Amino acid sequence: MNSLTLTGNTGTINDHAKGGLMFRDSLDANSKHISLFVYGLMGLTNQRRIQDGGFSYHDSNHSLPNSNIWLKITKTGNVFQTYYYTDT
Repeated sequence: MNSLTLTGNTGTINDHAKGGLMFRDSLDANSKHISLFVYGLMGLTNQRRIQDGGFSYHDSNHSLPNSNIWLKITKTGNVFQTYYYTDT
């Protein structure tokens, strides 16, 4: 299993700023990826591109309280799972 973990705070986020975690198939700009972002106006969102050169889609949005947040993506075989936790 591979995993990425990030902690931060959701306070005073610019409406269009985003930060988070990303697994990429390669460093190419159009490579396949799975991402978990804290995104200003959208809150928490999963984004993915399932084929090289394809479109990136977002799967879900969750509004977030102004608090500390913990993000995690795990990969087991070809299965990715995303997690988040807030300390509110």
